[in-house]
Amino acid sequence: MRTPIILWLALLLSQSSLALWSLPRFTSSPLSPVLPNLMPRFAPPACAAAILSSLVKSKNPLTSPLFQFSGKRANDLGDYAACRDSAGSRYILIGAYLGEVFLRVGLCLPVACSVSELSQHKARFAELLGRLAGIAGIDPSNLHILDVAKENREMASQSYAGAVVFWIVAGAIVGLSVLATVLDLRGRFVEAKSTLSKVAACFSLRRSITGFLKAENPLDPNLEIFNGVRVLTMLWIVICHLHESEMMTPTLNLLQFFDSLQHTLAYSYVKSGGLSVDVFFAISGFFAACSFFHVLRSPSERNWRTILKSYMYRYVRLLPILAFTICLVTFLIPAARDQPFNPYMKAQAANCRRTWYMPLLYVSNFQPLSDICVDWNWYLMNDMQFFLLAPFIVLPFMFKYLYGFLTLLALTVASVVSTSIVYSRNGLHNSIAKPQGGNYYEIFYSKPYCRIVPYLLGIVLYLAYQETKRIQRGGTTSRGFISRLNSALSSRVWRYSVYAIGALLMNISVTGIHLFDNNPDSWGQPLATAFELAFRPTFIFGVMCVLYPAIVGKGNIMAAVLGHPFFNPAAKLVYGAYMVQLALMQLMLGYTLSGHFFSPGWVWGNWFQLVMAAFALSFAASIVFESPVVALLKTFISRGGRPKIDAMSKPAVVIQCKEPLLVRGE
Repeated sequence: MRTPIILWLALLLSQSSLALWSLPRFTSSPLSPVLPNLMPRFAPPACAAAILSSLVKSKNPLTSPLFQFSGKRANDLGDYAACRDSAGSRYILIGAYLGEVFLRVGLCLPVACSVSELSQHKARFAELLGRLAGIAGIDPSNLHILDVAKENREMASQSYAGAVVFWIVAGAIVGLSVLATVLDLRGRFVEAKSTLSKVAACFSLRRSITGFLKAENPLDPNLEIFNGVRVLTMLWIVICHLHESEMMTPTLNLLQFFDSLQHTLAYSYVKSGGLSVDVFFAISGFFAACSFFHVLRSPSERNWRTILKSYMYRYVRLLPILAFTICLVTFLIPAARDQPFNPYMKAQAANCRRTWYMPLLYVSNFQPLSDICVDWNWYLMNDMQFFLLAPFIVLPFMFKYLYGFLTLLALTVASVVSTSIVYSRNGLHNSIAKPQGGNYYEIFYSKPYCRIVPYLLGIVLYLAYQETKRIQRGGTTSRGFISRLNSALSSRVWRYSVYAIGALLMNISVTGIHLFDNNPDSWGQPLATAFELAFRPTFIFGVMCVLYPAIVGKGNIMAAVLGHPFFNPAAKLVYGAYMVQLALMQLMLGYTLSGHFFSPGWVWGNWFQLVMAAFALSFAASIVFESPVVALLKTFISRGGRPKIDAMSKPAVVIQCKEPLLVRGE
């Protein structure tokens, strides 16, 4: 046993693998010989007549497009490319949401079968899809009927001009970077004095890559532990998001997979990956407090100019990756894919064409769910909104220690009250793992007043850390709680007890989610509301128990594991990887054709590919787009040595945070 975190991750991996390996195995996709007989009966009159005519004209009905290119069971997409290229045929995708699962079947029908006509008879096709899946009760109102080739052509044509503009701009930046790199290698920028030379030097790939690979020398090496925390938390997010996307993939044993896994504890660990976002909030609160305590320590710096400068720097610092992600979703992915259609990406692209400016203003988490551009950036919206509030949380500490804690208490109470009102009055009776409908996300999940408590706990963690540093630097003896706690942590028994308490609290949160999701009716509305209020802070407090000994220099093993230099390069890419991972996930799973089955190798293989692709694309975007912007900021904007503060980007810069004395107003 090295640390509770390692054991916890090992337990999660072993439980998930065991659950996956225990799934029923399927080796073939049985043909459905009744499908051609069903279609004339379920199809509208004109379409049914065209189907019968097509079958009669075929010398052998088994060679007709309906037989050859249509799916044979639920989630069998058939042969889209062959049907698309077959004269007189139209590829129709019929799909419906069944809880978390998206069922669909691909049908190769005559061109006379139009979507408008088929859509008038959704009840028939809901029954047809139910028969193919072996279930009943599919709601016709949830049915999607799509002419895939037409949808893909429209999406590609709408995205073509934007994709061309993006590649022209990206090509110009790459060309400038190559030219700047050549000049840099020839020593032209060694003593650059002109503004043009300084700007060109910022685009040098040599300098960008060297800066990325450079090992930083932080003021407090103990804070390097956050590198490992960021990377491991990011991997948990990918597992959670991959699971959600795989519930929409055309795998033939999807229902069996879901039924065999949904009631297991391992499933709750995977689906509870949303808690990892709260970990990022806590880390961001820690470093925001660190920065603003340094900035606002001097009375001369306590002005609007200093605060606005911090806002501007952070906005510009995060802009390149955010803009790249919007372009990726709006132009590049829609223009690149022509496979059986996934409605999600079309909705995302359409939303971004209408409201692309909302994420850039960091207010898209207040939009209706159906209108959000890049809907997974809600985390970034909340984090920026918390950052805007951070100096006003820290400022009271500059006058009196009590005022600061009263501010934290007031914000916590406001969050608890607003969360209780929103959750109970809207009748929400669901959790992070099983949200019932869009209201949970739209009016609750993504709102800052419901998510700020982990951020505030991060600030509290910084206060404890800073008090420890004040005592260590002053060489004084204190009888306060922090001093006593640090003395106790010097004992291995007490230190591992704190680790155990932290691991227990984290597992209690996930186990509570598991119990709630599997017995929701036994939890009344007051108890469900209380659980929603408690499980996130409980989990974050557990994380704080595990991390605190290491950041104050008492947890050598933990610091050696999570602060290992191995995590440093990947930690610099976490922000970009988070932003692009869901776009890549949709692209990757969108190319998953029928005939696949859920299996342990398939699931973990997809996870590994996605992680590698997300970090690789993050590296490319960081070097080409982000690094020049950072270099320009460093060259032309004096920041007084203040670090960039956000929980998921460039932790090697973040950990250079200063160590100011905690002002008590004494």
